[in-house]
Amino acid sequence: MKARTLTTKKAIHDEVMREYQARYDEHQNAIASDIAVQVLSNVLITLDKSYGWRKDRLKHFVEALQDMSDIMENPTPMTHRFTPDDNYEYIKNTYGIDLKEEFQFECQNKR
Repeated sequence: MKARTLTTKKAIHDEVMREYQARYDEHQNAIASDIAVQVLSNVLITLDKSYGWRKDRLKHFVEALQDMSDIMENPTPMTHRFTPDDNYEYIKNTYGIDLKEEFQFECQNKR
């Protein structure tokens, strides 16, 4: 078996980016559920504390989120498949709210 040798900066950069993207996708899939729970908990607390939503409204909101997720994953003839990235772009383009600019998280390992 012949070893692959990277001899140029561009070849090294391209290989690093390929490997980074593969690892990024793996890590994103592994932590997506945990992050979603944390973010949605913050959303529900905000609805509770800032808008006075209580159990029934919060449960209906969670059900609506579940329904939207189901539509996203299982489109019907009336809907098309869309992703969270599409949702981000919709909110940004329609309402001028750039969530990536509004919320910049700095993660610290607390172990």
